Amino acid sequence: LRLDADPYMVISEGRLWWMVDAYTVTDLYPYSAPEGNLNYIRNSVKIVIDAYNGDMTFYVFDEKDPLLAAYRDAFPDLFTPGSEMPKGLLEHVRYPEGIFRIQSAAHATYHVDSPDVLYNKGDQWAIPGDPSQGGEGMMPALYVIMRLPREKNEEFLQMLPFVPNGRKNMISWLGARSDAPNYGKIVNIQFSESTTVVGPDQVEGFINQDPEISAQLTLWNQQGSEVVKGNLLVVPIEDQLLYVQPLYLQSEQTQLPQLKQVIVFYRTPGSEGANDAQQLVAMRPTLDEALLSIFGQRLRGAAEPSGGDDGGDGEPGAADGTLDAAARNLIALAGQQFDDAQRALQAGDFAEYGRQI
Repeated sequence: LRLDADPYMVISEGRLWWMVDAYTVTDLYPYSAPEGNLNYIRNSVKIVIDAYNGDMTFYVFDEKDPLLAAYRDAFPDLFTPGSEMPKGLLEHVRYPEGIFRIQSAAHATYHVDSPDVLYNKGDQWAIPGDPSQGGEGMMPALYVIMRLPREKNEEFLQMLPFVPNGRKNMISWLGARSDAPNYGKIVNIQFSESTTVVGPDQVEGFINQDPEISAQLTLWNQQGSEVVKGNLLVVPIEDQLLYVQPLYLQSEQTQLPQLKQVIVFYRTPGSEGANDAQQLVAMRPTLDEALLSIFGQRLRGAAEPSGGDDGGDGEPGAADGTLDAAARNLIALAGQQFDDAQRALQAGDFAEYGRQI
């Protein structure tokens, strides 16, 4: 078994446990394209280790894997059916980044349906560069808790955007799900080629071109400190995308980054196509302030209503494209929970940080 490079610790039943994803791999699978030194990989085993005494349990999560079937014949007492994993541990199972990265690389080529297009490589995609590293390297797949479009509840998933090869606009968004009963299912949101969806590199360009943000970053970098950009989150909401990026300030003396600002980017849907869309950028000390700055204004630049169009209670309604009271309350709640999470993180209370996030 090949072990994943990122074991993680969880709390269940008052005890600490390490969870490690394990893969069955080979380089001998017939007619399969190689990825590094393998051409077959399945995440068939979850290893749980008691952090106190080191006891290990190998839980089987893929009963149909032929390689694992051979290993189980050879070591019948080593493996435990995944159905026997305690519920408290099962809630912490996540889809591993190692295999998702390999699948994403394959998806960039093999997402097409036409053999001719595949053979001629006429629709190649690519994983965009990492905006937090100035476009160097590939954008990492990020774990988030969010509600997918048309789903009722939030869930824990891993997400990664794609751009057409050689271009900067976004063409697809991939999300790997971790919660039962959808564990292992991957959602592909593919955008219409007739609609321009800005990609991470373009969003970073819009952020850097904003006069207020550019001036502030220059000032901070001249005061014995360094601005550290956090990961750019690409969040699907309804039929649009919301981009969120935290900014940290790191002193030359302490080398300890502290959250300083939150940047939110949103591109309004154009009423007649992409040409009349607006790029809205806001940098504020908290998430709720940034969201209010973006969505508290008139999204389509509509004229003031002549009257009687505010829902009757003095609050702006959906008719004029502004924010109503319910949405403001939700933004305030999101901001409060985000602030509570940051305070817990600074205090070293990682369990509370995870709960608030």
